Formats: sequence, C-alpha cells, structure tokens
Amino acid sequence: MTAGRRSRERGVTLVELLVAVALMGLALGTVATLAAAVLSGFEADPAAAEQQQRTRSGVNALLDDVQSAGSGFVQAAEDGPGSGLPALLPGAVAIGAWAVGAAPGALTTLSALRGAAHARLRTPAVAGDSWLRLDRPAFCPATSSTCGFAAGADVLLFDEHGRFALATVAQVAAPLDLEMTRPLAEPWRAGAFVSVVVAHAYALRPDASTGLFQLVRSLGDGPANPVIDLVTRFEAVWHAAADTPVVRPSPDGMSEEASAGPRPPLAGVIVDPAWPAGENCAYRRDAAGAASWRGAVAPLSLATLDDGPWCPSPAAPSRWDLDLARVERVTVTLGVAVASARLRPPMSILRGATRLVPDLTVAVDLVPGRRNGGR
Repeated sequence: MTAGRRSRERGVTLVELLVAVALMGLALGTVATLAAAVLSGFEADPAAAEQQQRTRSGVNALLDDVQSAGSGFVQAAEDGPGSGLPALLPGAVAIGAWAVGAAPGALTTLSALRGAAHARLRTPAVAGDSWLRLDRPAFCPATSSTCGFAAGADVLLFDEHGRFALATVAQVAAPLDLEMTRPLAEPWRAGAFVSVVVAHAYALRPDASTGLFQLVRSLGDGPANPVIDLVTRFEAVWHAAADTPVVRPSPDGMSEEASAGPRPPLAGVIVDPAWPAGENCAYRRDAAGAASWRGAVAPLSLATLDDGPWCPSPAAPSRWDLDLARVERVTVTLGVAVASARLRPPMSILRGATRLVPDLTVAVDLVPGRRNGGR
C-alpha cells in the first residue's frame, strides 16, 4: 500500500472534531436566536392588544367615577359635594376625624348613586354620640321604614359652610335613627345634611410578583382591590378654574350664592368661632359688607392643596384645603406595561426579543360631574 493511499484513509483528528462541534453549536445558536426573534414578533401583537385592553379598563373606571363626582345629592343639591364641598380629593379617605391630605399618585371621588338616601338631622348630635336622628324626608315611600339607609353604607354629614365628616352605618332603627360604627368626632346642629355617599380612592400598590405596580381602588376606607396590573405610572395634575370665585346675591335678595366653595353666612352671623361674623373659610367681608375670596388664585399643585386656608376651620376634626374648591379638572397620566417581561424595553440580546413593546402611556383630562352640567 502506498503512502498516498494511507493518507486518504486517515480518520478525523480530535482538533477537527472540536472545530466541527463548535461550528455546529454556533449555527444552532444562530438558528435559536432567529427563532426566538420570530416568536417574539408573533407574541408582540397579542401582547400589545392585551396591554391596550387593560389600559382602557383602567381609564374607563377613572372616567366613570370622576364624571359622577359631586352628583346625585338630590336634597339641597347646591350644597352637596362638588359645590360647597370638593368632589375630587388628592388622597385617601378616613372615617371620623379626617384632615384631607395631598399625596402623589392618589385620587378620590365623592358621589352618590342615583336615588341614594338623603335626610337631615332632626335633633342635634353631640361629640362622642353614635346616633344620628333624622327627619323622615317627604320623598321617602311610606312602605320603606329605612328610606334607603342600610347597615354598612357610608354616609356624608355636611352643612352649607364646608363642615363634613364621613361615617359608616351600623344599624337603622325606628323611626329613622342611624347608629354609626364609631362615635362622632364633633357636634352637629339640627338640620345638617346626611347623604349616602360613594367614595372611591385610587392609588398605586407595589406588586412583588411582577416588580411593577397595581392600580387599586378602595370603597370608603375599606380594602383596596386591583383595577389593573403591570402599571408603571399613575400621576394626577390638578387644574383650577380660571376665574376667581365670587359671591352673588340670590334672586330673593335675602341670601347669597357662591361660584365655588361654601357660601358665606349672612352679614352679622357667626357660623364658626375661627371666623368673624358674616365670614367663613372661603370668603371674607370688607367694610361695606361685600364678600371676596379668602384663598389664593395661583395654579394648583400638591403643595397648594395641603397648605390652607382650611375649611371649615383650622381646628376642625375633619377639614380640607380651600383650594380644592377651585378644582375644575384633573389630568391623569397612566402607564401600563405588557405582561411578558421578554417584550419590555430596554433591548436585551439575552432575552432574545427583537420586537419589543414599549409601555403604553395615556393622559386624559377628567372633569368632575358638577362641571358637566352642575353649578
């Protein structure tokens, strides 16, 4: 056998085998990367559609609640939330004594469902008492012993001068007496309003399972329930009406009407020891008795919603910043990520995705109900 023939029959060397394996691994890796990119392309469209659907559901919930804010208070509606009181709040709610604070990424709406129960106190309520004794309203059906009030319902106590408190009904007794779950933090005069209220509070809650957030909503001061998952941003920017609030004489010439905030008492009448006669947290009077706005007219910010003047007075157990009466609308910005972490920016070769789906960010102007046809 010749030397040439022996050379042609020689086997594969170890080096050649290793090189071949390396080349095959590189080829398979390239194929896998291309396959992952193709798969991510197929995943992107359904993921983006699901992302849009979740965003839409969150915006719709906010839209429904804000557009209802301040509405539904049929008895003495001109003194209801959204008029004499704010309908939108930049924080959570509390039962009993409650100083409304301002927090980033928080929004609360106050409203009443159509046909919700309303009445007035027939006797004064003292601080520390747990009972509200109500006059039976004329519109209450004779067949209803509770006039629509029920155990577990949240009620708003308020008057025309900016005083308010949130309470929860424990039971309803004859003739129309409401026992509260907690004693009252302050006294209330006979004739004060009592209305069943719906308070929806929105906020962000960290979600350890995703590393992002949930947009949650609570009813009253109850537990928070998720509205949408995988939220990256929830911000509220507050806007004031352009005009300075004013007081005008009513048609009967005997009282006055305010364009925003609680209307002032008649000249010479004291409604709170914190303010001179004829004045309240919202309006002061000059030497001629004309009422003018007590607060500022600067643009709104979280700081201006938490620095006073306080209504009904700085020492009241439940109080709110007067600038909340100037709120005309709120711009909410909501950011939502896709469910698949592989499809989220930033670009990562290791994740193997070449078609990524950025966060969906929407900004919507929300107008409370009283601005949609109310006062």
